[in-house]
Amino acid sequence: MKKQLGYGSISLLLAMFALLWGCTFKGFCLGDQVLALFGISGWSSGAFRIHYSVFHGLLLYIPAFYFGWKFDHHLFAQSGKWISGCLGGCLLVMLCAILLWT
Repeated sequence: MKKQLGYGSISLLLAMFALLWGCTFKGFCLGDQVLALFGISGWSSGAFRIHYSVFHGLLLYIPAFYFGWKFDHHLFAQSGKWISGCLGGCLLVMLCAILLWT
């Protein structure tokens, strides 16, 4: 049986958008540009600078993982679940390390 589009298919879209939001490609970061429109810096100040857009992307990985897990019988749901689970998990580990280190 062929898998159909559904709520689980949103998982891959959210995971890809989160990746585009937080990553910098050739000096361009979508998250930084959107935050700049609102007058918000994408980076923290001080000696230990944190790229906030990366962690804003974490807020998109969480629902992406949920939709991929809950509706795993839909098209692209498994891919979205694994991508968001791996990248979101790495970000959570990095966030915990930053909180423990500072």
